Amino acid sequence: MDKTEVCVNNRNTIKRDLSLLLACLKFQMKCPNLQKQALLTIHSICEKREDNVDLFRQLGGVAFVYSLYKSSIVHSDVKETALFTLGTLAEANVYCKNSLCRKETFLDLAGCLMKEDFTLAQKRVSVYLLFVLVANNKLGQTLAQTTGCLDILLDRFRTTFPLSTTGATMKLAGATQTYQLWASVSSALCGCVNNPQNEESQRICVAAFPIMKVWLQQISLSRTDIFQPICSFIAMTVANNPFVQENFFASGGLETLTLALVRLASTADTSLLSCQLSVIISKTLSACITDNSALASGLAQYGVVSHLLSLLASPHLDPQDRLPVLLTLGHLTETSGEHQSQLIQCGGLPLIITLLTEDTCEEVRKAATFVLQACKQATMCLGADGPIAKQVENLKPFTNMEGFRHSARDLLRRIDLLEMRQLKDVGEEQEDINPPTLPEEQGQASVPPALPLALHLFKPPLPVRQTKPQEIRWTDELQDSEMSKAGRAIVGEQSVSHSRCAGCVLPFEEVTSRTFATLQSSCPHSCDMHKALQEATEQFRIRHCNLYLRKEHHDNTVERTDPERAEPQRCSENWKGITLTPLHRRAKKDISTGPALAPLKRRHLPGDRLAISHIERRSRSKSGHKALDDQPKINTDHCSTRRRRKDFSCEEVHYLLSGVEKFGFSWNSILWSYPFQPGRTNVDLANKYRRLMNPGCRL
Repeated sequence: MDKTEVCVNNRNTIKRDLSLLLACLKFQMKCPNLQKQALLTIHSICEKREDNVDLFRQLGGVAFVYSLYKSSIVHSDVKETALFTLGTLAEANVYCKNSLCRKETFLDLAGCLMKEDFTLAQKRVSVYLLFVLVANNKLGQTLAQTTGCLDILLDRFRTTFPLSTTGATMKLAGATQTYQLWASVSSALCGCVNNPQNEESQRICVAAFPIMKVWLQQISLSRTDIFQPICSFIAMTVANNPFVQENFFASGGLETLTLALVRLASTADTSLLSCQLSVIISKTLSACITDNSALASGLAQYGVVSHLLSLLASPHLDPQDRLPVLLTLGHLTETSGEHQSQLIQCGGLPLIITLLTEDTCEEVRKAATFVLQACKQATMCLGADGPIAKQVENLKPFTNMEGFRHSARDLLRRIDLLEMRQLKDVGEEQEDINPPTLPEEQGQASVPPALPLALHLFKPPLPVRQTKPQEIRWTDELQDSEMSKAGRAIVGEQSVSHSRCAGCVLPFEEVTSRTFATLQSSCPHSCDMHKALQEATEQFRIRHCNLYLRKEHHDNTVERTDPERAEPQRCSENWKGITLTPLHRRAKKDISTGPALAPLKRRHLPGDRLAISHIERRSRSKSGHKALDDQPKINTDHCSTRRRRKDFSCEEVHYLLSGVEKFGFSWNSILWSYPFQPGRTNVDLANKYRRLMNPGCRL
C-alpha cells in the first residue's frame, strides 16, 4: 500500500512539473532563452520514460511543441530545440510517434532540408526527427518515399560527404557540423530501407552505389568514422534483396569492398585499427552474398577465406567480433566447394574446432558448427580421388613428422573433450534415469544416445571386415550336468582404426567374458580401457588356476585316504577349463531320517564354485580333518552360505558414478575398472545405482 501511494505521489508531482513547464512555453513567447530552457527540461524528464510522455501528451504538450516548431514568430534556436524535443518524445513513446507520423510532418521536414537559409544544426535535428519517424515503422518509410524525403536524403548524402570537393568549400569550423549532418543522413537512409525491410526503398538507393564505390577507393583506411557509415548503409540496402545485390556487384562495389578486406586483413595481426575495419567490412560482405551463391563463388579468386582465417587468429580481434567473421565464412563455404577447399588447405579446421570447443558464447559455437557442416563434403574428398590429394602428390615429403603427430594428438584431445562435454549435457537433460537391473547372464549395457553433432563433424568408425574365420569353442557347465552345451563363435580379423580396438567396434552382445580374451589376443591394437581389462583377466585366471590345482591335489589325497568322502567331488570331472562366467552347482541333499523343513534354494556366489561341497564339509568336520591353510574356513550351517552385507563406502559411490558417466550402464566394465571391495558384483552396482537415483536417497 505504501509503494502504491509513493508511485501516485511521484506521478502527480511529475504531472504538475510538466504542466508548469508547458505554461512557461505558452506565456514566455518573448523570452526565447526561457522557452529553450523549458524545452530542455521537458526533454530530460521525458527521455526514455514512456509514462511521462503519456502525461505530457494528455496535457496537450506534444501538439503545442509541434506548433511552436512551425510558428514563424519563434526564434530559430527555439525551433531547433522544439524539433529535438519532438524527436525525444517520439522515440520514447509509440503513440506519440504515430501521432506525428503524418504526411504534413514529412512535407515540413522535406522543406526544412531544402531551405538554404537553415543552419546545419537545424537540418541535422530535422534529419534526427525523420530518422525517429521511419525507424521500425512501415508507415513512416512509405511516407518518406511518397513525400520525396528519401530522394532529398540521398542528395544530401552525396553533397555533404566530408571529403567531397563538388560542393562549396568547407571551412574548418564547419567541418564537424557537416560530418555530423552526413552521419545523421546515413542513419536516416538505413532506417528508410530496412528494419523493416522495404524493397522499393532499397531499389531507389541503388543510385548511390557508384559514388560509394569511388569513396571506398579514395578515402583513407584510417578514417573509421567515415568508413563505418558507408558500410552500414551498403549492408542495409543489399540485405535479403538479390536484385540490389546484383546491382552492387555490377557497379564494382563488391570487388572494391573485397579488395579492401584483403588489404586490411593482411595487417590485422599487427594493427588494431586494421582488425576493427576488417570486421566492419566482413559484416557488409556477408550481407552482400547471403542467399546468392553466384556472388559468393566469384569471391574465391581473391582468397577471402584465408584472410578471414587470419583475422580470426589475430590477437587484436575482440571475442564479440568472432561471430560476424564466422558467419561470413559460413556463407562462403556453404555455396562454393572452392571456398571449402581453401579453408582446409589453409589449416582452418583446427581453428574452427578450437572455437567450437573452447569459446564460451553459444552463438559462436553455433556459427562454428555451421562452418564445419558446410565443409563436411570437402573433408570427404580428402581421399585418393579428391582435388586436395592430387595437389599433395606434387609436394615433397614432410620432414618434421613429430610436429605433425603432436598436432594430431592435440586435435584428438580436443575432439574427446568436445564429446565428453556433449555427453555430459545430454545426461543432464534426462529427467528420468531407469538403469537396467537384469542379472549378469541376461543384462546388456545401454549405449548412450549418439551425439548428433559428433555424427556431423567426424567420420563413423570403419566397418568391420570379415576375413578368414577362426572358430573358437567354449564349454559352460550349468546347474545340471544334462544342460551342458557347446557353442561356436566366429571371430574375424578386425580392421579397426588407430584409436579403437576390436572390443570397441564389435556390438556389445558379441563381447562377453568368454570371448574377450580371444578377441584381445587376435587384435593387434588395444585401447587403454581394454588393456586394463585384459590385465585384470589374466590376474583373475592365475589366481583361480592356483586354487583349482590346490583343490585337485587335496581331492587326490582325500580319495587315497577315504574313498567314500571323495565321492561328492566327482561331479567336477567334466570341467575342462577356467572361465570367468560363474558356474552354479547344486549340493547334494543331506539324507535325514527325521522330519525337517526343506531349506530354501539360494544362488551361489562366483567364489562358491571353488569351495568344497556341503556334504564334504560335514564329513570333514566329523572325521576331524583340518582345512588347508590357504582355504577359507566356512561354517557348516546352511544360512552361513549367504554373503555378509557390506555397505558401499563414499569411495565406492564415487567410483560408481564416475563409471556410469564414462561407460554408461556397462556394469561389468565399471566393476573391472575401479577398485571395489571384494565380493562386489555387477548386480550390486546396478541395484546401488538404482537406489541412488530414487528421490530421497542418501549417498
